[in-house]
Amino acid sequence: MTVDTSLPIGQVAVLRDAEGALAVAEELAGTFRAAADRLDRSREVPVEELTALAESGLLGIRVPREFGGAGVSYETVVRVFVILSRASGSLGQVPQNHFHLIEPVFTDGTDEQKRHFAAEILAGHRFGNAQAERGSRPVLSLPATTLRETGNGTVVLDGDKYYSSGALTAHWIPVQAATESGEFSLTYVPRDAPGLSVVDDWDAMGQRSTHSGTVRLRGVEVPELFSLRPFDGHHRKNTFPPYATVIHAAIDVGIGLGVLERGVDLLHDIARPWRTSQVERAVDDPLTAYRLGKLGTHVHASEQLLYEAARRLDHADDVRTEAEYERAAVTVAEASAFASESAERLASELFEFVGARSTSDSLNFHRYWRDVRTHSTHDPARWKYHRAGQYFLGSSS
Repeated sequence: MTVDTSLPIGQVAVLRDAEGALAVAEELAGTFRAAADRLDRSREVPVEELTALAESGLLGIRVPREFGGAGVSYETVVRVFVILSRASGSLGQVPQNHFHLIEPVFTDGTDEQKRHFAAEILAGHRFGNAQAERGSRPVLSLPATTLRETGNGTVVLDGDKYYSSGALTAHWIPVQAATESGEFSLTYVPRDAPGLSVVDDWDAMGQRSTHSGTVRLRGVEVPELFSLRPFDGHHRKNTFPPYATVIHAAIDVGIGLGVLERGVDLLHDIARPWRTSQVERAVDDPLTAYRLGKLGTHVHASEQLLYEAARRLDHADDVRTEAEYERAAVTVAEASAFASESAERLASELFEFVGARSTSDSLNFHRYWRDVRTHSTHDPARWKYHRAGQYFLGSSS
């Protein structure tokens, strides 16, 4: 079914620098935090919250300064995602594809495309995602979705996409497709384009507000202006692939920080000491203090590794050498694996510290574990550690 997911966007703030972006992110996090449990329980579309995101100006902070944006660093972007995901990992993920998939416009687009889409982004228009396809083919295989040039200044898209986070609530949906000559393309399709439908069939146990459903394209025709082709961002040494991963890592770090904060509150408010602990309050249990300290340290360490990974991406884009691109990608892989494992472990073990009441639906404390367990399936830690190990060993096999 096609769902009306938009509210009129009011005045969009103009953000000029990193400091302004982080301050606005903190304000928006309050809105996300207040809505997180309600949206998780109801599975309703977060229209008001995403309208607030649009009006905040955050969606335009990576637009280069020459096109009216703040042109902030990767590090600033991941810090924004940590702030938002600490409030709600699910809402924090929704703009992940917006930030990742607008990047090719400014690295591979023409001047006309850059100007056109910069104006769209700065107007608060959200970009979604239609990349993934089902099947057992390698991820970087040519997609089954096709793009055909009409010869009349338009292109036509046909295919099905899945796990399309952000598409349901987007104004633009970037679609990866195969050209008739067997090359990759990336085309930005208006959400209301004839022949395009988004099915709200996301039923996962966590990350419920992402509504990562199905996108269907049936003879969808758009101007060539909206299409980058060929687009080989996934297949050359650059920051495009690890940029997606570092944002995923930021979401996991944010969830880890959020569950630590909420868990400590519950330890003070409702937890009872174990009967043989010989203390009057759960927070005075030395075993709880030790284990919480260790798990919390891992989450804080993952946060710092995340920021280092983002700084390496920024440096790689400055020097533009294959060696620095590879070094940055490996650090991102390390940060991703460590972030997901640290957050998952903390979110799981806190139930034991707080006690049986922590599993109550009325508290919805299990939202954090469900969110991080669902989200961390995007980037399996085993392959991230494998990437790092190959780098350490000097092997590419």
